[in-house]
Amino acid sequence: MNILFLALYPPLPAIDGGRLRTYNTLRQAARHQPVTLLAFDDPLCTPEQRAALQALCEVITVPLAPAPPRTPLQQLAGVAAREPIGLRHWQSAAMHARLRDLAAERRHDLVHVDHLALMPYAADLPGLPVVLTHHNVEALAQQRQHGISRAGRLRRWLDTRESERWRRYEIAASRRADALVVVSDIDAGYFRAATPGTPLFVAPNGVDTGYFTPRGPASGARLLYTGAMNYAPNVDAVCWFCADIFPAIRRARPDAEFVIAGRDPTPEVRALAAIDGVCVTGRVDDMRAYYAQAAMLVVPLRSGGGTRLEILEAMAMGMPVISTSIGCEGLNVQNGIDIVIADTPGDFATQAAALIANVDHRHEIGTAARHTVVAGYDWDAVYQQQESAYTTARKSQQ
Repeated sequence: MNILFLALYPPLPAIDGGRLRTYNTLRQAARHQPVTLLAFDDPLCTPEQRAALQALCEVITVPLAPAPPRTPLQQLAGVAAREPIGLRHWQSAAMHARLRDLAAERRHDLVHVDHLALMPYAADLPGLPVVLTHHNVEALAQQRQHGISRAGRLRRWLDTRESERWRRYEIAASRRADALVVVSDIDAGYFRAATPGTPLFVAPNGVDTGYFTPRGPASGARLLYTGAMNYAPNVDAVCWFCADIFPAIRRARPDAEFVIAGRDPTPEVRALAAIDGVCVTGRVDDMRAYYAQAAMLVVPLRSGGGTRLEILEAMAMGMPVISTSIGCEGLNVQNGIDIVIADTPGDFATQAAALIANVDHRHEIGTAARHTVVAGYDWDAVYQQQESAYTTARKSQQ
């Protein structure tokens, strides 16, 4: 089976959850059959990283031209548009042309569309089975983000309309696919109700349990948050933590530190470094040292969707995680056994301070966490569901 793999950009460097999933899915797929990766250019991908991808599969990239400025009249017309305004960022005549050329040059047996925003390009490949991966439920993620927004009334109204556009588009695009892949049972429930009859497979986010291995419980009182720090749910999470949770932890443990490790921190995130005990690192290429030096990973997310690969990485390293219910949503974890769940600022601070003080309890949770990810979230096991989606999609066209 020859697979055409459509991605937003080359998945190396794997510096956020989306790229990590894309890279590991691509890596596993290329172990089993020929794969052609087609993506937009990304200056973050170095020549060495591109060569590493080319060792796995054929790599083709296309420039993504910046969208021209929109006139006030065009912006007004956008309010009445049926398709999501955010979808326009990924529209490219060059990509459409390259796909048509590929369809004429060679035979592929299936197209893997690795992001909802790329689904319009499937129309350039008529007759080719389509597997669509949903990294999250986009409409739900946007709805949650808008729910905690402090924007004015007009902005909230516009955001609500955009969320509704994404909901309609997400459902319509899913119905055009021959098989869907989602990351959790929660997401599966949503799409089964919205797209009945479309074959659906749950391939959870995974972790390389040979790369992320335990290094023993860390001493000290360092708390870690990691993720792309220009992603709105992450920005909200660390700002909320610093404002409403960390001060209480510091009152109980004056030696507590909070490290925010992730690429492209916004000005709002960089400003948090002015708070005593808070460190903002920016991009980190290898998180293992940061995990090893932290007493725990904190995940105070109040919005977003999908599942967090950072939680799985920390668990694989045998470190405890304290998270909101939204932060660990979709993961097969048990509160008090392999994770700690807290949804209010007071409970979050209390639980974090207690974990800092009790090294033995941290070790117990971390050990159970490692067992959970080895048993159910190693990428080798996860890929079996992805392969089943490919097989089902091909059969639907035969």
